[in-house]
Amino acid sequence: ALIAQEYFKKFELDSITLRVGEFEGVLNDFLEKKQEAEDMIQEKPQKEQVAIPNTQYRLELEDGVLEPTSKLEAQSSKHEPQPDLIYFDGNHQKEASLHYFERLLPLAHNDSVFIFDDIHWSREMEEAWEQIKAHPRVRVSIDTFYWGLVFFRKEQEKEHFTIRL
Repeated sequence: ALIAQEYFKKFELDSITLRVGEFEGVLNDFLEKKQEAEDMIQEKPQKEQVAIPNTQYRLELEDGVLEPTSKLEAQSSKHEPQPDLIYFDGNHQKEASLHYFERLLPLAHNDSVFIFDDIHWSREMEEAWEQIKAHPRVRVSIDTFYWGLVFFRKEQEKEHFTIRL
């Protein structure tokens, strides 16, 4: 994780959030914070918005007063961003892998990618991989032997690829 973080800084990859810890704890924390953010957005009264082209700001009309709001705040107030890529590594058991897949599946959007490490680690992991790639929301899966890649593009026909060396 420390090496990955160094590369994120080196290449100025500011949109990546690295979370380290036991799977269940990190996952629960992430999902709770996401739910809290969604609840706050739903409670916030809707404001009339006026876009200002070619600027980093927009104006919100609330009670007849125009207030500048940063572009970032404008985007995050619409919805909490969903992860584009989730990398599953560490727990090489069938039930745990399927559990994490099912818990994170609601966050997947059309352009999301899930990567599963060590899909051929054991018979259990191969069984988990078979169930994951058969899931109705999974449109494309790629077996690279070490990694299993899963894509959710609705417009794509369901296909599975195996890369052989």
